Amino acid sequence: MMIDGYTLYESSNFDTYYKVVDSYYDGNYKNDYLKAFIDTAHKYNIEVYAWQSIFYVESHNYLSSSINEEWLIKDLNRDNKVYNDYGYSSVLDPSNPEVINFLLNENEPLLKKYDFQGFQLDYIRYTGNDYYNEIIEDYGFTDYSINDFNKKYKLNFNPQKDIYNEDIRNKWHEYKTNNITNAVEKIPNYVKLINPNMKISACAYMSSYGAKSIYCQDVNEWIKNKYIDLLCPMIYTLDNNYFLECINDYKEICNDQCYLSIGIAPLCLGSSLEENNNQIKIGNELSNGISYFASHNIFKNNKEEKMEGIKEYL
Repeated sequence: MMIDGYTLYESSNFDTYYKVVDSYYDGNYKNDYLKAFIDTAHKYNIEVYAWQSIFYVESHNYLSSSINEEWLIKDLNRDNKVYNDYGYSSVLDPSNPEVINFLLNENEPLLKKYDFQGFQLDYIRYTGNDYYNEIIEDYGFTDYSINDFNKKYKLNFNPQKDIYNEDIRNKWHEYKTNNITNAVEKIPNYVKLINPNMKISACAYMSSYGAKSIYCQDVNEWIKNKYIDLLCPMIYTLDNNYFLECINDYKEICNDQCYLSIGIAPLCLGSSLEENNNQIKIGNELSNGISYFASHNIFKNNKEEKMEGIKEYL
């Protein structure tokens, strides 16, 4: 429900995306994009999930004044910008209860106003670490998280120095993983207080090992404790052997306790429509379906040809 830090709905904490503000829809919708979208989808018996990039709150130089800068995670150099292919983002601290409460309060009016069937936890993770280079990269450092970590583990953690101590680094990673698991428990619980019938889905990294070791996503724990109803691992790869390996890994983890929808992105990665459709076919055969990243990869070039080709496999 957010694009580059802007919302697709009216919010008391964030500015609304300009294309939504400037648009007008027939009937009684006026410029209520979400209402128009949801009602149209329901006419075709399509369920709509509220997709939220949980901890990512800024891209391309816009950060809401509602965001307390003390909530933004930093790297080992105390930089609170997370750099990526799109420039940079700002990421909230999953360890801070103020952050969790802010997110719950932001989503409550959204879920009460609109007729969603599910709630999607995207970016429910830390920014990825790299513990294997000579110069370690890691994120998640705030005054709150460091003090909380020290209190829980009875340490005097100095990130710039102690991150190179394997024992302390493992404890820090465990601490961060517990914070993400806590968020995966708390946010859905709150969502279901608003609507007990709401389905909960979550995105995870392409392999369960990488999800936990790089992004602090303990998917086994999420499913064992029934925190989510649907898992959407982002298996964005053109290596079909690895694609199958990751699917089978997550099938074993889900083990009929959780629905599994395979995230694919061949067109985004520059591959062919044939390869795209092959992954759709594999995903549908081995799981409960596919999650396509993303619609703009279909619509930006040769839309009609792509749609006709994809229809055969859906």
